[in-house]
Amino acid sequence: MKTILINVDELWLRGRNRSHFFRVLKGQLDNRIKHFHQFKYSLKNENQRFVLKSDHDFSRDLIENIVHLPGLNSILPVIETTCEIDKIKDISQQLMGDLLARNPSQLFTFKVTTIRSDKRLPLESMQVSKDVGGRLLSVFDKLSVQIKKPELEVHIKLTFGNKCYITLEKLEGVGGLPLKSSGEGLTLISGGFDSPVASVMMGARGVDQSFIFFHAYPFVGNEVVEKIKKLVAQLAKFQSHCELMIVPFGNIQKKIIAHCDPKYRTNLFRWAMIQVACEIARKKKKDCLITGDSLGQVASQVIQTLRLLDQSASLPIVRPLIGMQKKEIIKKSHRFGLHDISCLPHDDACSLLAPKSPVIKPDFYLWAKTVEHLTDELKEDLIKATSSYQKYFFTPWGEEVER
Repeated sequence: MKTILINVDELWLRGRNRSHFFRVLKGQLDNRIKHFHQFKYSLKNENQRFVLKSDHDFSRDLIENIVHLPGLNSILPVIETTCEIDKIKDISQQLMGDLLARNPSQLFTFKVTTIRSDKRLPLESMQVSKDVGGRLLSVFDKLSVQIKKPELEVHIKLTFGNKCYITLEKLEGVGGLPLKSSGEGLTLISGGFDSPVASVMMGARGVDQSFIFFHAYPFVGNEVVEKIKKLVAQLAKFQSHCELMIVPFGNIQKKIIAHCDPKYRTNLFRWAMIQVACEIARKKKKDCLITGDSLGQVASQVIQTLRLLDQSASLPIVRPLIGMQKKEIIKKSHRFGLHDISCLPHDDACSLLAPKSPVIKPDFYLWAKTVEHLTDELKEDLIKATSSYQKYFFTPWGEEVER
């Protein structure tokens, strides 16, 4: 396709500063388009949607990458014509014929959806849908009409300037707001389902992110680092250029195990991560931490422990999954292309080092005393961890680069 309609999402809610957000989003789109499309193109705001055009076909790689950009509602590769019913029927037939030719033995249900933005046009949307549907049924015997949940849908948009856009493909975007419109965050990433999904959800709220992973070597090997890099490479598609920091954490865990009440071990691991992450975030001028906590999912995610962690943090801790069930999180993981990577096996230090009976409702006084009496050596290790980490950088198309 040589034309793509790019529909924005929540920018409709913006008032006088809407044009600013459109400029921000256009710049982010331009960055991705230039990487995948080496030819001249135009990207214009037409009636509060972007229309991307070129004399050369846009690649599937470009289309699939744009889908990941926060702030977009939907992406439609279309054919443009004029608002004349015979032309609309001919192009719809052409598109449907091409699709059926690729699936010669399959039967399909379909419907036609027409939207008329310019009410001055003589064509009426219901009549256009009826006429196009009638043509397709008369030409293709593999089609039958299904209104509620069709397998195929012909999208027809009649808009200003006597323009008509037609497609059989509508790709759902991430939605939300453009990156950086709500600040920048540092996401505590793990190898599971939760924190990667939390990252995408906060990206859709306009938060551009870097990532931090606490590597529990020697309790776990280096294979987990490769898994984290794969996850961040996928998450980078939902971000602008992002950084991954791998913090060595095994020695800190050893000292916590040696000097602290076993019941509080996991909570203290998380407390130490928060301290290091807050300091790194402060140095990098981030506005918040982001975690994949879901209330009550494990013992360290009960409300009392989350309260203790919040009190010890120097930055807000944002938890977009806090009220979600696991099945909802896994469903989103599939949608965002993260599920298969999260399923890759790896050793989990938190599980390996978890006490037999972790505290469910921590005693606030005992907690304060425990933190107060941490060894000077452990405190020095926490300070050292804020600067001694490996750095990796990823582009918005998921490539690792050197910087």
